[in-house]
Amino acid sequence: MNVKRLLQLAACIASASVLAGCYGVAAQGGAYAMRQAQKSEFEEAARAGDASAQLAYGRSYCCAGLGYSTQKATEWICRAARQDYTPAQIEIGKIYLGNVVRSPSIGTAIIGNARAKRDRVVALAWLKRAQALGNTDANRVISFAETRATPEEIASAEQISRSRASIPCTYTEVFKTGA
Repeated sequence: MNVKRLLQLAACIASASVLAGCYGVAAQGGAYAMRQAQKSEFEEAARAGDASAQLAYGRSYCCAGLGYSTQKATEWICRAARQDYTPAQIEIGKIYLGNVVRSPSIGTAIIGNARAKRDRVVALAWLKRAQALGNTDANRVISFAETRATPEEIASAEQISRSRASIPCTYTEVFKTGA
């Protein structure tokens, strides 16, 4: 390959990188605007105790980046999870497995999820609670989580999920700190 061809290839790669960066910023701005619209749409019903709305309202805050708050997200999602709303229980499980970024930008998702705090015992306890309530969607997430958990973590999660005691849920309950 000649030098001119290499320079053209390098220019194409650089252009693609710049455009991808612009797309990421535009997509994040669009996602932020959509979350703001969702917040106002679901807030009233969430405050009235509707579990589905609480999950949607919590997701509008989840969990890293512009306008996000993991603490607020978990507060609302936990309200739904504690009503035995299994989609919220699965969402909480995913959050504590470290799946916290809801950004369309791949780079933001990779960095955010890599930096996320994790608690596999709490995650598995919520996922197993959803599974016990008949939500088969929990099975796939549990299988994934158990490949990364120790036998002790799995046993502890089983015990917690079966007890009628409240499973720690909000970010401050799990990590004893703010978001």
